[in-house]
Amino acid sequence: MIVVFGAFGKTGRVAAELLEAEGKSPVRRVTRDDSRTPGVAGHEVVRARLSDDAELARALKGAAAVYAMLPDDFSAKSFRAERRGMAEAMSRAILRERVPRVVLLSSAAAALGEDGHNGLGADLAYFERLVCDTPASVSVLRASYFQDNLLQILPGAAQTGIYPSFFGSRAVAIPTIAALDVGKFIAQLLLEPQLSEPEIVDLIGPSYSSVEMAAIAGKVLGRALSIVDVPATQQEQTFRQWMSDEAARAMSETFRCLGSGRALPRGQRTLCGQTRLEQVLQSALARTPAAALEGQS
Repeated sequence: MIVVFGAFGKTGRVAAELLEAEGKSPVRRVTRDDSRTPGVAGHEVVRARLSDDAELARALKGAAAVYAMLPDDFSAKSFRAERRGMAEAMSRAILRERVPRVVLLSSAAAALGEDGHNGLGADLAYFERLVCDTPASVSVLRASYFQDNLLQILPGAAQTGIYPSFFGSRAVAIPTIAALDVGKFIAQLLLEPQLSEPEIVDLIGPSYSSVEMAAIAGKVLGRALSIVDVPATQQEQTFRQWMSDEAARAMSETFRCLGSGRALPRGQRTLCGQTRLEQVLQSALARTPAAALEGQS
């Protein structure tokens, strides 16, 4: 049995579908959303909150391998404590259920450790350490900046013609990767033989500057976009429009970290994604026509 957490999210959905198509092992999809259960016809879907030991135990029962990740509740007032609580509960469940193989989704920013002024990466580094301390064979996937993050910008850009840049320099290129490629790598590694030691795998795709991202987004939308730099002093205020104060601070720190170039690849091996940003945006636009985007705020 292969257990996939976040099985209806961007990476988990891809991994689950590929594993089900491969047919080498039954797949149990795990979701926090009650509306997803009983779920997909012909496939097992279970609900589990990552903070609940009993629900995690049921989700992991009989697992030969698991895809583990930390979901983000940006509205949580105690954002970091909740993330660390989920990391602790997940590692306890992996240990208690004696899961032999784990593929864990992390971030490039986690390379700077648990106190590296690296925003979301700090809690992911904590998650990495806890899971790697279990007897499981662990592959930690440190993903570059997700190209799919730009989908949150598209509606506003389509309406206003403005592309907000949160990185320190609009000219510096940063590594990116598509969730589609990450999902493929997750499925691939879940089927690989167990390892004698934990490994760090860097997931890297094409690099883009904010100038290039804005140009690609504008081309996909069919209109020129003007870049507006959002300085660090204003980022937290911007993020607080839909995040708690603590989550907004973590997000702002994450952008500063990624834009600084400090989050360098440090893994034992690297897997390279080939999907390009324009493909991700075009695919999203095909699902959500431009006219609909222009009507959103």
